[in-house]
Amino acid sequence: MFARHGPMIGGAALHAALGYPSATAFRMALARDRVPIPVFPLDHRRGKFALVTELAAWLARQRLGLPPQPPAR
Repeated sequence: MFARHGPMIGGAALHAALGYPSATAFRMALARDRVPIPVFPLDHRRGKFALVTELAAWLARQRLGLPPQPPAR
C-alpha cells in the first residue's frame, strides 16, 4: 500500500479502502465522527487524507477480529 500511495492516501482510494461505497457515504461518516481512523485536511488540497500506516493497521485489526482502538484525535 505504501509503494502505491506513499505515506498518505486520500480521495476515492481512501473511502474504498475503508469500505465506504461512495464519497457521499464517507462524507456522512465524517460528519457523524464515525470514520475508524484519523483523517485530516492538507493546506491547499481538497478532501481528507489519512496515513497509510494507520489505514494498514486498522485493516489488519479488522482481518484478525481484534477490537477496534479508539482513533487518536
